[in-house]
Amino acid sequence: MLSDSEKLERLFELYEKKMYATAFQILQDVGQAEDAVQDAFIRVMSHMNQIKSPESQETKHFMIKVIRSAAIDIYRKNQREWENVFYDPEDVFKNQKMSNDRGMDTVEDRHVIQRALLALDTKYREVLELKCYFGLSHREIAMLLEVSEDTVAKRYERAKRIAIKMIGDGTCA
Repeated sequence: MLSDSEKLERLFELYEKKMYATAFQILQDVGQAEDAVQDAFIRVMSHMNQIKSPESQETKHFMIKVIRSAAIDIYRKNQREWENVFYDPEDVFKNQKMSNDRGMDTVEDRHVIQRALLALDTKYREVLELKCYFGLSHREIAMLLEVSEDTVAKRYERAKRIAIKMIGDGTCA
């Protein structure tokens, strides 16, 4: 049985390069990809007791999820910082007016949409969130989820159609 430090060392040997490649695909920046790998290993350290075998498929999937999460967190931070650089109060007013014009002005409307998204199958919700919330392209989502671009496009269209139907029917109300 490996100690936690031996397990961590083995995890690093097995997954560091793959994790870096995954982070770089998302972030397109060497330094930030390295930061994401570091953040991911810090997160992994708190779950060492759950890792039985560093070589197992379960551990591999866990490591992929952790690095994706760490890289997406950095991506989100970048987006927020970028948006703050170009913050214009007039734009906020215009966006609020457009939102109100579309009938999305009440908390209840936002809750209906949120419930619809939560009711979606995970594979559809994940694509919808990556596309709409993170602004990733079909290509980027395909690399992140390790599926084809065609699969991403089909899941995105289905997710939109299902969510719109649920909202329209009141299924999620």
